[in-house]
Amino acid sequence: MNKILQQETINIRRKYVYCLKTILMLLFFILNINSSFGQTGAALDFDGADDYVTCGNIMPTTYTKEAWIFVSNLSLPNNFISGGADGQHSFWAPTVYGNRLSAGHNGIWNAVQDPTPIVANTWYHVALTYDAVTTTMKLYKNGILVSTNTNVATFISGTALRLGAYDSGQNLLKGKMDEVRIWNRALTQCEIQNNISTELSSGQTGLVAYYKFNQGTASATNTGINTLTDSSGNANNGTLTNFALIGSTSNWVTPGGVTTGSTSTSFSLLSVATSQSVCASTGTTVANLVVSGSGTIKWYNIAAGGTALVSTTTLLTATYYVTQTTGTCESPRTAVAVTVNSTAVPTVTTTQTFSSGAIVASLSATGTALKWYNVANGGTSLISTTVLTTGIYYVTQTLNSCESTRVAVQVNINGAALNFDGIDDMIAVGSSALYSNLGTGSFTLESWINPSNLTGVKSIIRKDGDYCLYVDNGVLKSERFATGSGGNFTIASGAATLITLNSWQHISVVWTGATCVIYINGNLVSSTFTSASSSSTSLLLNIGRSSIFNQGFTGTIDELRIWNRALTQCEIQ
Repeated sequence: MNKILQQETINIRRKYVYCLKTILMLLFFILNINSSFGQTGAALDFDGADDYVTCGNIMPTTYTKEAWIFVSNLSLPNNFISGGADGQHSFWAPTVYGNRLSAGHNGIWNAVQDPTPIVANTWYHVALTYDAVTTTMKLYKNGILVSTNTNVATFISGTALRLGAYDSGQNLLKGKMDEVRIWNRALTQCEIQNNISTELSSGQTGLVAYYKFNQGTASATNTGINTLTDSSGNANNGTLTNFALIGSTSNWVTPGGVTTGSTSTSFSLLSVATSQSVCASTGTTVANLVVSGSGTIKWYNIAAGGTALVSTTTLLTATYYVTQTTGTCESPRTAVAVTVNSTAVPTVTTTQTFSSGAIVASLSATGTALKWYNVANGGTSLISTTVLTTGIYYVTQTLNSCESTRVAVQVNINGAALNFDGIDDMIAVGSSALYSNLGTGSFTLESWINPSNLTGVKSIIRKDGDYCLYVDNGVLKSERFATGSGGNFTIASGAATLITLNSWQHISVVWTGATCVIYINGNLVSSTFTSASSSSTSLLLNIGRSSIFNQGFTGTIDELRIWNRALTQCEIQ
């Protein structure tokens, strides 16, 4: 009985293990199906027997060829991107060269060569550049420069280009290719390194053809997909020849050299004018030099070695060198001839005085393309109609697009009027025959006034014993002393119209041998008959206060005039 039970237990365990194995195998199969079935191709497998891709006549004279390659059989010629009798260029790793990456054109197939052989069944990024101007060819493996030749004759043999073969069906590749790119310029090492691990971003410069190989269904039946799509936008599509397009060889496969859908950071070439002028007045530091690029910009003052200059380094007239660093790759140095221009300052009187209302156009200086400022540094130049105030202004001139340093000019603006305190303020004009004994003929007194106190007598023009003009408790009055009258005088009053407190008004009085006429703001307010003429006197002429009676004016006086003739009302107005 025990033996029977033991056998049953063993049988149950065996069934359990069998079921568990079956479940695990099903899970593995399902996972394997999900991971491979239906995936889009990411590379193209070449069988080494007769597979190749014809890309047309697209090979430029200056060029870059680059691709991800995977060689399965090292005993074959293994051409990657080449052109046969109709192209005469090669990029390959043949047995005859010990499976070392080699390249050239015009019948020379190893103008550059990697000293280290490639290893089978390994993905490599390979790139070949040729600059027809400098006749320089460079070979890169995984972004590292492995060979350079500076004396490679200009490529002139043909423009045909094939993938996986030299001539049609000859010197074939056994392996895979991904991310093939053809450029009409020689890429820099920094560009190659920037784009090496991903697909290209849009907006590339000089891209002739770009084959991503993201086509078909990996290792499935793809017999209808025999065109290699060009993603450069130039429609340089390739034609697949002799590919089986079914199964895991001679077909679209996965994985490729890069992850499908990944993109690199956009790379911009260093752009700089190789001759630059800077102005001494606006800045002579490294920060004033102009350059553009997608990386970190560095400036040097030597062609090789040394350390980068800080942005505040003062520039001299000399040659400087600029680079850009993308990631860990610094570009070659580009020489820039820098000229520091100094512009002489304009000739100018450093103290200038004007009346109220003067504008920038009133300022005087000698120079070319003058500019005026109200600050010593920065700011914007003043327009010509800017009203001047008392203070410091600055002037420059510009020659050959360079503005000089600023010259300071002290500007003084004379007052527009004079304020009197009514206590002891006075202007003593003195005594002169020019303005004495005016009453022997006709004369006119006039002024602008703005009184702040009208209580009592407020003197405006006082030449006591000769003539006066004043305000008496708001009434405008004028006096003329009589000849031989024993000090008697004639008073003319404008009592009909009072003077206004704290307001500007124009006053005038016109004396003739017969009459005295008073005007306020050009309007006649009184006319007094008189026949006396003023006496001769040597008393002083004062403005704003009498030297005998005091009677100071409280307020502001402007535009005071004394005439030795009688003005008409029209002239006054």
